[in-house]
Amino acid sequence: MTQHEQTLRWNPYSGVLGVWQQWQISNNTFEAMVMEEGDSCGVLSRSTTVFFSCGDVNKLIEVKEPNKCRYVARFQTPLVCHRDAVLVYPWLPEELQHQWDTVETRLYRKEITTKGYNKQLQGIFEEAGFRLSNATKIHLMEEAKKVQQQTKIQEFDSLNLCNSEFKRLKSEVELLKQKLKDNNIDYSNEELAEVRPVDSDGVDYLDEFPHADFMDDM
Repeated sequence: MTQHEQTLRWNPYSGVLGVWQQWQISNNTFEAMVMEEGDSCGVLSRSTTVFFSCGDVNKLIEVKEPNKCRYVARFQTPLVCHRDAVLVYPWLPEELQHQWDTVETRLYRKEITTKGYNKQLQGIFEEAGFRLSNATKIHLMEEAKKVQQQTKIQEFDSLNLCNSEFKRLKSEVELLKQKLKDNNIDYSNEELAEVRPVDSDGVDYLDEFPHADFMDDM
């Protein structure tokens, strides 16, 4: 899930709010899609939980951020209008349906506890690809950290990349100034002159590379 902010701010956010990971299942019903490991947000990674409701057309009707970098979206679609559309059982392969039937029978006969029943259901959901195992979650988190670290290394180790990023940001500032002018919005040249190139974590490139030629094209 991505966001492309449309605003007159000089640095509108555009990035990934989360990548599909698994279903949130409650009472053996698909409740929401869980999207995690989005763009870095300080020490966190952005994540989004998408809930569904019945509607005539596919439409994103609401996105909120109840907690920092934790988003909740509501998506309207005719695909969930049928009462059985969000039940997990019908979507399982026949073999896993038989496994679920066996688990239900064992619970009814009190051969397993409710805790054991939920654990076995979790295993069925994981095998079906509806949920991620803890081992898979850890692996994905480690891979995401490697990518973020590599990106950070590239940002700070390459002066050419820093110069390129600064020029891109400068172009965005010029575009913003033109938008302000087109909309008859006053702005202060003094304030815009204070704009300095920073990376996604807020580190000032000019402080990081004091002898760089960022300002050569100004």
